[in-house]
Amino acid sequence: MGFFYAMGYMGIFFLVVQQLGWVTVDTSASPGKALLKAITPAVGASLIEEWLFRGVLFALLMRSLSARATIIGLSFFFAVVHFLKPYHGSPEIVDGGAVGAGFQLLAQIGERFIHPEDFIGVFLTLFVVGVVLAYARHKTGYLWMSIGLHAGWVFTLKVYLALTDNTGIAHPVLYGSDIREGLVPLFFVCLTGVAVWLYLRTKKTLL
Repeated sequence: MGFFYAMGYMGIFFLVVQQLGWVTVDTSASPGKALLKAITPAVGASLIEEWLFRGVLFALLMRSLSARATIIGLSFFFAVVHFLKPYHGSPEIVDGGAVGAGFQLLAQIGERFIHPEDFIGVFLTLFVVGVVLAYARHKTGYLWMSIGLHAGWVFTLKVYLALTDNTGIAHPVLYGSDIREGLVPLFFVCLTGVAVWLYLRTKKTLL
């Protein structure tokens, strides 16, 4: 269910941004190859990250925090870990072993926080993704739905990037360089979260 929820709403997202002219289909790309290449990262990332974040860390935090505090805190940490990388417009660090290269890298990472399209569209999206995954873990008491959601999002992302080209006409705050950036992707992640909540609200929490 998690996999189909994630894929379904991201599929609607793709249709929306295509109709708006924000992306075009790359006719030279092979759908078959894109699907095959997306399987490994989808399975690997979902299993490893869900075991670590919603498995080990979630269980440890629940020993001393409430469920709400655990979900919010872990989701914030999840977003920070995935967000802390150099701003995409930063110059490449040629010599990684040079004196000051580490400070240059930190400056490039910090630059992401002063670009609203990155902070709003990427950090908040990652945070909401973490909340949805942690809520599914808490409500079901198992990792399976979280793994399915995570795999669905990663699978859709990889296929989407392989088969589409960004036209660059969208405002960066609304839609950035790919499916993870902008208020519009954030909106569809929120829709997925609402769908998961509606699906699980009648189920008894197993923790």
